[in-house]
Amino acid sequence: MLKYAVSRTPELFFLTLSIFIFFIGLFGGDKTLDINVHDTYFVFTLYHFSILISTIFFIVSLVYYLLKKFKRKPLRFLSIIHVLLTLVSLGAIYYSIYFHTNNNLPRNYYKNTHPLLDGLTFVDISTTISFLVFPITIFLIFPLNIIIGSFRKEKAI
Repeated sequence: MLKYAVSRTPELFFLTLSIFIFFIGLFGGDKTLDINVHDTYFVFTLYHFSILISTIFFIVSLVYYLLKKFKRKPLRFLSIIHVLLTLVSLGAIYYSIYFHTNNNLPRNYYKNTHPLLDGLTFVDISTTISFLVFPITIFLIFPLNIIIGSFRKEKAI
């Protein structure tokens, strides 16, 4: 059922996800995620990250809607891959935002006592992979699906 909904109406899926993520950012509190790259810390707040992702998903849903409006059909396989990779990478990013921080302090100011996140190695690796996979889905798979879909005609039902 979910596979059918995602492959037939990805615009509704991304619009719903956009609204949901907007409200997560609005009511999620002031959580932050800091990423240390060499001697620079990149700090993301949940609110700003959620507004950015919500805007991107709204634009993605608008493009899928326009494709449907002009009777063009994206590839079902690429739509499913796009949605799944987006969900997995976003889930890992939000997981690291919620469970990676402790009292909104950077990692070098507190001692981690959670047994599953000992040393934060798993969280660091999953966050890095997620921040690499998410742009790939948005900037490679999505435009490829749109380009292919713009040249395919929708079959008459």
